[in-house]
Amino acid sequence: MCDRQQSSLSCADSLAGEDPDLSSQEEEEEDYYADYYGNDEDILGAGGGEEDGATDASFQDDPEHYSFTCLSEEEAWNFLDMQVKDMSREIKEDQPIVRGILHHLHWDSGEARKRLCSGRHQLLVEAHLRPAPSDLPAEKRVACPVCLSPFSQSLSLECGHAFCYVCWKQYLKERIAAGSITAIQCMQCSLHVSLEMVRALLSAEPTLTKYHSLALAEFVQSHKLLRWCPGPNCSIVFKVRERLPKRVACSNCTFTCCFQCGEAYHLPADCECYRRWLLKCQDDSETANYILANTKDCPSCLASIEKNGGCNHMHCARCNHDFCWVCLEKWDSHRGYYECSTYKKTDERGQNEARQALEKYLFYYQRWANHDQSLKLEETTRQKILSRIDDRVAASSGTWIDWQYLLDAADLLRKSRYTLKFTYPYAYHMEGDRKPLFEYQQAQLEFEIENLSWKIERAETTDIADIRQQINRTEVKRLTLLRDFVPA
Repeated sequence: MCDRQQSSLSCADSLAGEDPDLSSQEEEEEDYYADYYGNDEDILGAGGGEEDGATDASFQDDPEHYSFTCLSEEEAWNFLDMQVKDMSREIKEDQPIVRGILHHLHWDSGEARKRLCSGRHQLLVEAHLRPAPSDLPAEKRVACPVCLSPFSQSLSLECGHAFCYVCWKQYLKERIAAGSITAIQCMQCSLHVSLEMVRALLSAEPTLTKYHSLALAEFVQSHKLLRWCPGPNCSIVFKVRERLPKRVACSNCTFTCCFQCGEAYHLPADCECYRRWLLKCQDDSETANYILANTKDCPSCLASIEKNGGCNHMHCARCNHDFCWVCLEKWDSHRGYYECSTYKKTDERGQNEARQALEKYLFYYQRWANHDQSLKLEETTRQKILSRIDDRVAASSGTWIDWQYLLDAADLLRKSRYTLKFTYPYAYHMEGDRKPLFEYQQAQLEFEIENLSWKIERAETTDIADIRQQINRTEVKRLTLLRDFVPA
């Protein structure tokens, strides 16, 4: 095995070397990591979600592990119908009533049982499933109040407001066309029309298909354990056991998101923290984009340098000066990433508070944007590695197993940098005694990430064992930060 590894290293010359033509890909951040985060066989058994049924003990201590299932529309309907049937048998109530109660209470069966025990009639009135006394008609009708035709046949809800079949059908089709589904009410009061009644009246109508789609959309949206995949034109529904701000990945379109808020997966930042960060970025984006340029001047000779790789260790070709892209300090005297990633307030008297706030925001936004750009560049590097491995394998210069360590390194690098990127919104809003510890661990993770990036880009001069050790060190730092600062 050692001989094979050494032989593989000799084949790795220029495999991951830098290409001056590298360019960032104009894609949304979820697309960059969908293939990796969607893979349940993550490096070291950590960092991804797992569909329901996973029992591997290695996931028990993984702060990112999350049990979820991807459902088709038919499977989502079956799941909802089963929940209705089970509760209907339990409380001995008709399914239309049970469905209305569950939908009203966001499909929380426990809350439904509690409310039924404490005040059944009040709950039914509140859910618009039983009429209030004031809604009952004073007298029986003999003609439809809409078309004024004498009744040959009439239909009413429990409120007793009767209308002819023709008017009911026309009314339902108009409401469905307008997009009102589960909240379709009686034409004279607030009592809701049941799913079963709509199906019976529109059984031969093409409108029924649209009704089913829109009804499912509303049911899923109101269910605390279900969420539509936010991917474009995707009909997958995520089902979870517990509503948490954890990652889910679509089995159809590979889109990833936070289950709780539907935005990009954002740990260690929680949903509220990330929401406020996005609002802040929208408010100050023009200022930030104006201040932050795509190039920086070499601190030694002032030559303009464009970053074309993910690593932050920069080397000036003009004066051979090595410096950090993030803080522009000399690389040899950099003193590690703790100082680089820690924001320091200025103590100058008379500093304008608004300017101080903008300075703080730009400090974190610059690092957020820098790692976002590095992620895009490293995705390009990974694609180059894949292409060149194919060429080497086709030329009988080793097998895929021989080159797998480089793909493992590239995958772990983008996974770790993705985590690091979202530490900056977290740090921006963080206050208290634990912030120095967080910034220290953040800096340690950044240090290992940059080392890994440097070694991947220079794989031809880096020992295979060294890269594997760097993979382990980086993942340990990443998981340590998440375990310490992500609620269990």
